[in-house]
Amino acid sequence: IQTLEAQPRMAGLFDFQVKDGQPGSNYDATYNHDDSSTFTVGRVTLFLDADITDDMYFTGELQSDLFNNTAENTDLYIRTAAVTVTNIKKWRTNIQFGRFNSVFGSYVHRRLPIDNPLFDAPLAYSHMVNLDLDAGWVTPDFNLSTNSDVRSISLAGKQQVGTGVKFFAPIRGTKLSYALSLTNNPSSNAKDVNTNGGLTAALKMNWVADHATSFGFSYSAGSYLNSLGKLDANNALLRDTRFGGALNENQLETSGYLQTIYGLHWNWERDRYQVNTEYMTSMFEVPNNPAESELSATSFYIQGKYNFSKSLFGAARLDTLNFEEDVYLPLTVGTAQKWDDDVTRIEVGLGNFINESTLAKITYQSTDYDLPNNLKDFDMISGQVSVIF
Repeated sequence: IQTLEAQPRMAGLFDFQVKDGQPGSNYDATYNHDDSSTFTVGRVTLFLDADITDDMYFTGELQSDLFNNTAENTDLYIRTAAVTVTNIKKWRTNIQFGRFNSVFGSYVHRRLPIDNPLFDAPLAYSHMVNLDLDAGWVTPDFNLSTNSDVRSISLAGKQQVGTGVKFFAPIRGTKLSYALSLTNNPSSNAKDVNTNGGLTAALKMNWVADHATSFGFSYSAGSYLNSLGKLDANNALLRDTRFGGALNENQLETSGYLQTIYGLHWNWERDRYQVNTEYMTSMFEVPNNPAESELSATSFYIQGKYNFSKSLFGAARLDTLNFEEDVYLPLTVGTAQKWDDDVTRIEVGLGNFINESTLAKITYQSTDYDLPNNLKDFDMISGQVSVIF
């Protein structure tokens, strides 16, 4: 057995939070919010890496999310684990295989609380939309009759990971670089093991104009559903008429329902200023929509940061998530409505590096939902301390 000269290295990130928000201020998992102050060890992350050869190395992340009391979030789990092979001259590329950071978008570079000047991810990554991963579209009357949506997927996915293979490299003689991946599922519903028999292809092209400016576009298309059990007439245990009519055998092929996303990003940094912005549009093919087979949504945010000194900074973000204007009639009775409600969020924050390893932040967030007779915003104030070790 060959002895490898790998030298493993480890670092970590500890994240502690306190937040107080009104119902609806945190719409990333469910329609309801606990409306109370809470202390949270938001996340503990361990970073692992090791050189295998001169042209091969391993990187990985172990995480434990403690944002809620759900048991499966409290244990350490593998967020990423990948081997990268560099300088493949024949193909003029680098290859990474395993579970790795998503190709799509630019938020992945600011996902850690030590790099994010505000509290959480933009709406496109964190806000769960009105879709069920075991049925597709949630009909309006189901929403209205129970006052509870089924929300289990966002446009791009907060975790920003994928399992598969990735090719990436600068394009020689230009300021362009590319990243191309083939993964089990889209980053909106990232899985270690494929859930639906389809693969997701993603591409990002990035142009580094100068030392301060970069911009580019992203594309992703892949099957996003886990199953269609709630629409299967032959599955008496899971069949749920509130999600629409029963599907035939051909319609129950989950790999045939794609999520397609297009995105644009622009990042600029100069002197004390930093600006990041993204636009994306997402289309979900759904099996149980009586009007059309595709539902669409668009999102845009612009985020600015100003460094008052080497340690003190201020930041702000304007964030929107808009759904198509088409309205759909309920299956039974009720008023026709859009498939989800538009969201606008404004967030401001102040942060200070207490030392090179410790960042303290306080943020205020105001979220407005375009709901009938909604006359108020949903506010949340949060404090956060992140420590590198």
